Amino acid sequence: MKSIRMFITVSVAIASVAVGAQQAPVSMTTVAEKEEAYTDGQGIERTRLVPVATVIPGDRIVYTITFANKGEEVADNINVVDPIPEQMRFIAGSAFGPGTKITFSADGGKTFGLPGDITVVDDTGRMRSASPADYTHIRWKFLSPLKPGTQAYAQFKAELK
Repeated sequence: MKSIRMFITVSVAIASVAVGAQQAPVSMTTVAEKEEAYTDGQGIERTRLVPVATVIPGDRIVYTITFANKGEEVADNINVVDPIPEQMRFIAGSAFGPGTKITFSADGGKTFGLPGDITVVDDTGRMRSASPADYTHIRWKFLSPLKPGTQAYAQFKAELK
């Protein structure tokens, strides 16, 4: 079975955060961790997150994007856009972000919509509803301002194709 070395810095560098005009500086970091199954001391199967070194097809990676308001002013109109790495497949229902509206893109980040509202052209040239495997980007629109000195996060899971 073939394994692939994950280059986490690539996915970190291309995630972006947009903040409304004349706002406080917002910093962002992305961490990718691999889901690993293990059996605890009572014999119960559990899952934990471990640093990513190598992955094989079917491995699940959890991406956590943390951003912080480093300024002295409120940061408003925050939109975080993160591409799903090309070699990964988004796992349906895994996008999470407290206090956010989450939308998806299946056209390289040009347009965004809710699941069920996104369409793609299939191999026969017909339009069809996009499936989570078609998603290329995720956008989290924060519904509340981020106060100075506070942070928030967004998260999603993807599987190596």
